[in-house]
Amino acid sequence: MALQQPNQSYDEIITKSRETLVKLITNTQCLLENLVNHEYFSPEDSENVMQFSTTKERASTPIHVRKIIDLVECKKGEVAEFFIYVLYTMPEAYYDLDSWLTEIDFHPSEQIQSLPITNNDPVTLYSKKLKQVLCNDSTFVPSYSQHGELVLPETYVNSVMELVNDKNETMGRINDLSSLFDDTGVINEEGGTTFIYGDAGMGKTLLIQKLLNMWAKGESYSDIKFFFSFSFRRFVLSNANTQLSLKDLLFRYNCHPDNDPEEVFRYILRFPETVMFTFDGFDEMQSSFGLNNIPEVSLPTDTAHPLALLIHLLSGKLLKTSRKVLTARTGCQIKCQSDHR
Repeated sequence: MALQQPNQSYDEIITKSRETLVKLITNTQCLLENLVNHEYFSPEDSENVMQFSTTKERASTPIHVRKIIDLVECKKGEVAEFFIYVLYTMPEAYYDLDSWLTEIDFHPSEQIQSLPITNNDPVTLYSKKLKQVLCNDSTFVPSYSQHGELVLPETYVNSVMELVNDKNETMGRINDLSSLFDDTGVINEEGGTTFIYGDAGMGKTLLIQKLLNMWAKGESYSDIKFFFSFSFRRFVLSNANTQLSLKDLLFRYNCHPDNDPEEVFRYILRFPETVMFTFDGFDEMQSSFGLNNIPEVSLPTDTAHPLALLIHLLSGKLLKTSRKVLTARTGCQIKCQSDHR
């Protein structure tokens, strides 16, 4: 890989790093779109890059990357710096280039930084879609005593939550939902699960709704890109023969990516620490699903009953470093097939 020397130009960096870039760039759409938007490439240049693509072929094969680099090398000057700047500003799309960007010690000029970047990376687009959907879905609360719905900010009242250890000893109060993961409110270190329990009607489901709304509005958990919410009640009556993959479970029961779901799922598997789950009502599942006979799911591509997949997510056997919030009624015994505190 190339290291930037004191007088080394961006053209030279790209030329010396050519094979590294060809190997690691897997999204040329964002590059082409931004290069054309700022007139570094003409529409004809873009067509030339894409002329060998088929309708079934993604625009990210080595030949497409080579053609883009050929054009950058021909044009020279500022275009090379902008090319690197696009890679630099879209870590979700070009995460394999993190080490390379660090090695070349890239520092864009003020002029280049003033240019707006269009980010149509599938991961970014899906994260935005999730936030829009969850913001809409979590804003209103169903009313059982009145007709219609209530507005969440007018309904939600901060719950009184106490942190307890494995001996059920109080360790102090939690004053803010955003601090749920700040301490050891985790029943399973390997699985990373925060367990919230309380009597019926105490507002556990409403608390989950508040968490979703906080993330969707950007009020908390800014390091989380994906937030998936599940209710055990939804699955207890599922056909016993229902078999889903993890990707089906995530996208079918939340919202589906509009662009390149395979790329989004690959990102989730690569960076599970950017994912948060909520699982509501564990006690509703416990009496109707045999926890002692859960089929093993060793790979994210394996299929299993939805409840089995949820249990493996909770235990940390799937997406191990993701964050999870689990709710259940007081007295419910939690054991997710893994050692826990």
